[in-house]
Amino acid sequence: MVEPGQEHDHEHFYSEIEGTENISAYEETTHHIITLQFHERGVALSMNYEEALELADAMQKVVAHIGHGRQRNGG
Repeated sequence: MVEPGQEHDHEHFYSEIEGTENISAYEETTHHIITLQFHERGVALSMNYEEALELADAMQKVVAHIGHGRQRNGG
């Protein structure tokens, strides 16, 4: 039986993936959870590998969309 507050009887380790002024990305390596933090907005998204890959695919499409918009707008 697990006592309250004892659910995590092991250490968690974090590995930085990317860090900028606005965004931090890191992995909690014990449970393989990827977290994206958007500093200015106060938002953090935590996801497993499958969800992170799905988000990465969507973000690639966003980058392509922004690129097309900049070309149309002369940017």
